[in-house]
Amino acid sequence: MGVWALFGAAVLLCVQTSMRLMSNTGFDAQVNAYKEIGVKVNHSPKTLLFDYHDGVRVMYYGRIYGKLWLPVHEYSDAALKLQYSSVKELLNEYISEYSPEYFIITSVPLFDSQEELKKTLDAEYPVLAESRTPVKACSPLECVGARYVIPKVPGGESPDYIIYDLRNKKNADAPGKTE
Repeated sequence: MGVWALFGAAVLLCVQTSMRLMSNTGFDAQVNAYKEIGVKVNHSPKTLLFDYHDGVRVMYYGRIYGKLWLPVHEYSDAALKLQYSSVKELLNEYISEYSPEYFIITSVPLFDSQEELKKTLDAEYPVLAESRTPVKACSPLECVGARYVIPKVPGGESPDYIIYDLRNKKNADAPGKTE
């Protein structure tokens, strides 16, 4: 009888744990943030995405479409450095080729580490929307530029994001089309 009770308790504990994890994965907060981004950019099919999930989640849940911006570890190799002398030149190439309306950043810790891109966007384009949690410690996966980050379980957080409006330039020297 004791063995059966021990077995039953183990099964009930497993069921309780799996039900708790399934009901509170934290992914709901991320989905809501991606939907919010979609609404803020009017579900635009013309976006540049700076995302560690290759833009798949924000495109799907936000009902937007975009071209993925290459992280530093992918475009800093010798061949691309010979092709582009600066991040501003690469941004100009993206804007002239794809005519994006918005630059959506959902990998804020990685974006903050790319100083030249951050300075260029801050100097030349207004921020349409921003959501940052104060004093958010970045996980090692986010800081080294990993492509995939496993959502925190349970109680995952809504991802931070920044949306730059590429339709409205702050100055005439900004890359892209003139108004």
